[in-house]
Amino acid sequence: MPQLDLNNPAFQWQTVELEKAERHALISTFRKLLSLEWDELYTHPGLNWEAVKDVEGPQGQTPYSLRDRK
Repeated sequence: MPQLDLNNPAFQWQTVELEKAERHALISTFRKLLSLEWDELYTHPGLNWEAVKDVEGPQGQTPYSLRDRK
């Protein structure tokens, strides 16, 4: 099951700046993510999972971006 790490300060700041409807949509997306298994996450028709090629993770790993297509 995927886990969400929401400790990024920029993410937290942007989240509190969202309008109420946008925050509810974000929470709905989080619930969707937490209900999926990893193989479902990669192939879900409403989600776009892709490698971020111009950034390197803290231990050299490739970070990934996930966007809800709504």
